[in-house]
Amino acid sequence: MEFGNNARGVGRGPLGRALVMTVAIVGVAAACSSSSSPVGPLGGGSEFTATLTGVLSTQLSGTATSLGTATGTPAWAVELLGANSSGGISFTREGMPRPSTGVYAIVSALEHGGNAPDSDFTGVVLVASPASSFGSLSGTLTITGSSPTSVSGEFTFTAADPSDESRTITVTGEFTASNQDF
Repeated sequence: MEFGNNARGVGRGPLGRALVMTVAIVGVAAACSSSSSPVGPLGGGSEFTATLTGVLSTQLSGTATSLGTATGTPAWAVELLGANSSGGISFTREGMPRPSTGVYAIVSALEHGGNAPDSDFTGVVLVASPASSFGSLSGTLTITGSSPTSVSGEFTFTAADPSDESRTITVTGEFTASNQDF
């Protein structure tokens, strides 16, 4: 698979912008975080846990937040921000409001540049050490609960390094996110 226009450099092209946005969100959240210890098993707060295997093996846990627009051009995202600036995972979909419960496809962020068609999602993974970024290839996001104040779910997907698609990871996890519809 070729990257075409998406491989123009950091911040250029839709995938680059998605990566830069996720880095900025992770940085702001880390600066505002009052906790320096990872979150344990999900206990009903705004939190997540994820396991990454493949060319990079690690576990991430931390806070989870989702937000979306209900008016204008609908869009929705969930940001999973690792404790101690360890990394993060972002799921986005354009043109659709907050999802109801159900199983959704995670499609290639590398092919679609971070903008999933229809009601599908794309995913981006950033890891602080070693510094790495990955764009989703395929998988599923299962929304198990959805309300104006909270969204919960589980995910499993494969992702590739945008600069070397032979470097892949598998990501599995769960989240309970505080939600804000605006």
